Amino acid sequence: FFFGSRSRRLMPELSPFMLAAGLTASVGLGMAISMALQQKAHEPIPMGRSDCERAAAHDAGRRTEEYNRRSARMTVRVLLIRHAQSEANSSSNHLHNGRQIRIPLSAQGRGQAAALGQRLALRGCRPVAIYASDARRAWETAFEVSNQLRKAAESEAESWSPPPIVCAGQCIGEIGMG
Repeated sequence: FFFGSRSRRLMPELSPFMLAAGLTASVGLGMAISMALQQKAHEPIPMGRSDCERAAAHDAGRRTEEYNRRSARMTVRVLLIRHAQSEANSSSNHLHNGRQIRIPLSAQGRGQAAALGQRLALRGCRPVAIYASDARRAWETAFEVSNQLRKAAESEAESWSPPPIVCAGQCIGEIGMG
């Protein structure tokens, strides 16, 4: 039940509905409000802005401001990073058959992961959580990125340190394989 200013303004119009409904006061009031609002919805709206319209516009503006404040506080940025080049990616004779979690990064892959970490550090990236699958190549990529972010923070004398890498196991499986 709501007993706001709109229901108080509708009280003169609610009495006939409450009497017609013949219900208890609390249930009758709720039904009467609903019936009166339905009847009001079918009436034409006057061309001038009424008190209700001005109040609704003010409330809508206030709700929009509140939504913007809340969404600014609750925005979460998620970066999805594919593992860098693995030894299996670099060899042309290796066929991918199933989920192979023990394949490490190649030398080029370690360089790619380090370069990504440096790029993220230059952009001011300071993650609060790092997740990686249980595949060795994903774990090594996350470690290299985290290591570069830590080095950048130390060189800038920041008190930030990267969070521990969380092994997400098979929750983050390879598409169609996990």
